[in-house]
Amino acid sequence: MLTISLVLSIAASALQVWLIVRLFFINRHREYPFLIAYNVLSIFTFLAVISVMSHAVAYFLTYWIGEILLSVVALLVILAVFKPAAEVLYLEHPWGRLLLPLAIVAVVAIAVRQTIYRPLRHTLLGHAASGMYSFVLGVLFLEAIILLACLALAFSKTIPWGRYDFAIVAGFGLSAITKLITFLLWWNYGSHFEIWVRYVVPSAGTAAALIWVVAFSHSEPPTTKREPDATELQRLIDLMQEHTEFVRQLLKDPRLRRQPLPVQPR
Repeated sequence: MLTISLVLSIAASALQVWLIVRLFFINRHREYPFLIAYNVLSIFTFLAVISVMSHAVAYFLTYWIGEILLSVVALLVILAVFKPAAEVLYLEHPWGRLLLPLAIVAVVAIAVRQTIYRPLRHTLLGHAASGMYSFVLGVLFLEAIILLACLALAFSKTIPWGRYDFAIVAGFGLSAITKLITFLLWWNYGSHFEIWVRYVVPSAGTAAALIWVVAFSHSEPPTTKREPDATELQRLIDLMQEHTEFVRQLLKDPRLRRQPLPVQPR
């Protein structure tokens, strides 16, 4: 049964190697450096875990340290893709800029609290394990929330998404949701769901890599741009000139300050 888990992990690594080569081949590697970093780190983590499988403690530490690093880099990839959409949302809701920093602080604070006050066992490894589990779950939760936000923007057509960007977020988001559910069940119910960790988690990684491979296998459709309308541009120019003249008059005569600002050019 471990062979199935190993095959899934090897398949994911093979897809990730293809993706890295493809990004360089289509000259998009400069646009997605964090995505390349994630896939490279994932491959090295897999090799490191395989090399220490016979040592229980080393295997445990290597696996969960790898999960922490991968979850952090995955979050960086998602945020880099989500940033243009976030900037548009921040224009309407400036306070939204505080949400992510506060969420990250909360994840770290909860992980520290779990490490100190709620260890799995009263040993150094038990304290560390509790903090690592909590941190990984928190970051996966943030990734899942960002996926849901992206889906909401996509279906509302508020933000146009390119094929590559949406595939990246979808792959990470679906993988995060799958891992989050699996780890929560395993953490709360122990050995009853240990088999899920062995097979569902590598399956989620393979599925994410497959989504990216399918997306990057085809050229991204060009973004269609509407040609500017001369009448509309002239109307905007007239409006700006009229408002500029109004401001000049306002500065000269304070009595005009009570007059409403015109919204349509005459």
